Amino acid sequence: MLTDTELNEIANSARHSLFRLETLDCYDVPIDGSDMSVYLAGGEQPDNLEKLAWQEHLRAERAAGIWRHRVHLIDTTRGLNDYLRYACEGEYTATTAAGEGVRILDLPTARRPHALTEIDHDFWLIDSERV
Repeated sequence: MLTDTELNEIANSARHSLFRLETLDCYDVPIDGSDMSVYLAGGEQPDNLEKLAWQEHLRAERAAGIWRHRVHLIDTTRGLNDYLRYACEGEYTATTAAGEGVRILDLPTARRPHALTEIDHDFWLIDSERV
């Protein structure tokens, strides 16, 4: 398993694509700060400087011809938890506007291929050649 620093080094060396398969129902994202609790309370999202910097990074990647995209596996038969509602209704809207491709795959756990049910972490594919 890579550390965040190791993954960032590899991701920053991408020449044309970064693909991420998201498999978890919740992520601890430090730059979210209190944004999720504000969202859940129905408040307006503040301008978060770290998130604005991330969106600018996504725009710069796209302008350089690098396509970042992800698929998030979810299971709506269990209902969406607070994090997934926050991600789908807020976060993904901002990152797609900045150039990231985001797809949601509603695939009930019971119908997933066995190999996918065993994965408890994200999967990255860099430049269609590095896993």
